[in-house]
Amino acid sequence: MKETDLKGCIYNRYKNPYCPIFRLGDIVSEAKEKFSEIAVEGGVIGIQINWDCDLNHIFHSCLPKYSFRRLDEKESNRTLYPGLNFRFARYSIVNGEQQRTLFKMYGIRFDVMVFGKAGKFSIIQLIIYIGSTLSYYALTTMFLDWLIGTGCYSKEAKQNYTERKFEVIQDQEEVNTP
Repeated sequence: MKETDLKGCIYNRYKNPYCPIFRLGDIVSEAKEKFSEIAVEGGVIGIQINWDCDLNHIFHSCLPKYSFRRLDEKESNRTLYPGLNFRFARYSIVNGEQQRTLFKMYGIRFDVMVFGKAGKFSIIQLIIYIGSTLSYYALTTMFLDWLIGTGCYSKEAKQNYTERKFEVIQDQEEVNTP
């Protein structure tokens, strides 16, 4: 997006799903809640932003997906104080006496959770992975040779393995002499 695109865009799931500018009513409705209810008792809304990016030049795509849901318990029969509320006190001096005024406030809190993964193909990484896989095969062969040679198997099995593993080639001179 360019700066001019950001100045005029507002998030809408169907019209503009990649705009990062949200209206409060749209967030609440996307969380499948009624603004008139959440405005009275308060609540906690989770905004989840999921980035799945392919950073290769040919397939380059890195667009966010937004999802919204309510995180707090809204039913008053299941919790003592549904929604989001908090208390604070304000102290003042009136006619020489200190007074305390206790306020109970309701509000909407937004918890923004960002998840994502990004990847790019690298020929160097591919060569390293192939090389490490091949080295495991070489280690496996050496381990089996050691295991058979240590006497874990019978002498016949060891002899059979050695005969099949190594091929004996006779010298040319031995072959030509009658």
